[in-house]
Amino acid sequence: LEEQARIVFQISPDAVAINRLDDGTYVEVNESFLQTSGYSRQELIGRSSLQVGIWAQPAEREWLAAALVRDGEVHDMEIQFRRKDGRVNPGLMSARITTLGGARHILSVTRDLTSWNQARNALRASEAHLEQAQRFGEQLLAAIECASDEVVILDKAGLIQYCNPALLRSIGRTREEAIGKNMLFLHSGLQGDEFLQWIAVVLREGRAWSGRLSSHATDGASIVKDATVSPILGRMQDPIGVVAVFRDVTRQLAMEERLQQAQRLESVGRLAGGVAHDFNNLLTVIGGYSNLLLMRLSLEDPARRQVLEIQKAGERAAGLTKQLLAFSRRQVAHPRPLSLNTVIGDAELMLPRMLGSDRELTVDLAPDLGLVNSDPDQIHQILLNLALNARDAMPLGGRLTIRTRNVELDAALAALHPETRPGPFVSCVVSDTGMG
Repeated sequence: LEEQARIVFQISPDAVAINRLDDGTYVEVNESFLQTSGYSRQELIGRSSLQVGIWAQPAEREWLAAALVRDGEVHDMEIQFRRKDGRVNPGLMSARITTLGGARHILSVTRDLTSWNQARNALRASEAHLEQAQRFGEQLLAAIECASDEVVILDKAGLIQYCNPALLRSIGRTREEAIGKNMLFLHSGLQGDEFLQWIAVVLREGRAWSGRLSSHATDGASIVKDATVSPILGRMQDPIGVVAVFRDVTRQLAMEERLQQAQRLESVGRLAGGVAHDFNNLLTVIGGYSNLLLMRLSLEDPARRQVLEIQKAGERAAGLTKQLLAFSRRQVAHPRPLSLNTVIGDAELMLPRMLGSDRELTVDLAPDLGLVNSDPDQIHQILLNLALNARDAMPLGGRLTIRTRNVELDAALAALHPETRPGPFVSCVVSDTGMG
């Protein structure tokens, strides 16, 4: 039994020592004690723990001895012990009084907590990082949930694992209806065959794809989406799923088209301005020679009537060039009191030519229309732009109507338009029989 106890004493992974109670002299230590303290057996046996300097806090040794005398044993006492190289390590000591050779000794078992503390600190750091990652994940999920872009996550089998609210609104389904369904579920008129083909490519080859897809909304309207499909890679860098993000760019493309149309219109305006200037020079010559001829012809001369017609035609042509110049000008507004009826009457000369022969122009002007403070060139520009829009909205023909009226805005109607106030106003309504 004594031999077995000696074997256990020596192979214990904890540091085990036997000291005399009265002076703390080491009588025996095991191999783990030597490894933990860094001392050799010759440096310890026959010397006290205070002489060696094992106790980083000597008061702890005094407390231990007093507790042992009082209670006979101590369990799980946290201590600080100093190694031979000067490092101070934390330890957890249990001890009891035992009698050897008729003298009382201290049998102590100490576990070095350095590695345990490092593992504990690493665990705490890992938990902190995990908590931080969890908070970041929650924030990321909240952002995706609120995003206007549509997001879907599919597993390798093509089954839907997640859809954000934007995508669910797009396909008109609930999350419960979508989760677990095959990606063909997304095909319901919203994503074309091209999208499904690229999903398969990304899953097979593990490379991302981005492109533009044409599809239809739940109400049948045509929409265009920019799509990005990225692989989700596993530990072996093999694709285990995909995340697809869609952005509706229909309105953006429409705005770009309108911008291009405005740029084309600006080019046309510049051309019209150049033509009008040159044409106006020719009309000046026609008008001048007409006046010279009228001065030479008597009132009874039969040629006078033909010259007057030439002069009237030149004046009408001058009016048209004025409209072309107004259309081409981009200048600072100069508002002044004017009648909308007069401005519309001037525009009426040019609008039928812009609309074309298969579109009718109707003008309904109030005879007693009040004056407004505005820039006539800007009013011309507004009327021309509205007429161009109406022409495009009536590809098969129709009617454009311009109507003016005196109106009185009450407080309720004025409240709907913060820039207005109750009182008398002039109304100009431009309507067409086209689409939209």
